[in-house]
Amino acid sequence: MSAGWCQWHQGHADDVEIIDVIERGSGPPAAASACLDCARKIRGIPYGETARAAVQALEKREAAFLRRSRA
Repeated sequence: MSAGWCQWHQGHADDVEIIDVIERGSGPPAAASACLDCARKIRGIPYGETARAAVQALEKREAAFLRRSRA
């Protein structure tokens, strides 16, 4: 798990993944991270293969966490 900032709900999350890269003119691009709940709801951005892979990674980590917490 990698805790960080969720760009969509504008708050801290226990686990986030980079969902989108935002171009910023002449500077370097910025990464937009999302938690699993927000990533499942994102609409309106090009939701490419990288974003789908990020959501799958979040889902796998959540499933593993739930299995460990039930044991």
